Amino acid sequence: MSPLSIRPPAYLRGLSLASRLFLLFLAFSTFARLGAALYLGSTVEALPGTHDQVTYDTLARRLLAGYGFTFPHDWWPFTRADEPTAHFSFAYVLYLAGTYALFGPHPLAARLLQALI
Repeated sequence: MSPLSIRPPAYLRGLSLASRLFLLFLAFSTFARLGAALYLGSTVEALPGTHDQVTYDTLARRLLAGYGFTFPHDWWPFTRADEPTAHFSFAYVLYLAGTYALFGPHPLAARLLQALI
């Protein structure tokens, strides 16, 4: 029996080849994102060319501590310490703060949940 003549499982039989390939791609990409999340772990550090993860982690922790959308010290050239900021994604900060509130300040939990979503 050649590999091409193997029948797909019953739940895939009604799907076209394009749909099956899409589901395979979706599964692969989800596992790749989960792998990346596990590789990055629960540390937050500036990576070459980007400082975003440090920025959003800091804002989420400050929000949970009751300081609102502020930074503890001057941040970038136009964000002063303890002044509200409006030029970072509020939605992502709220997502991180919510995840930290549920699971503790563990970036790995936020990364795994984000990979699955």
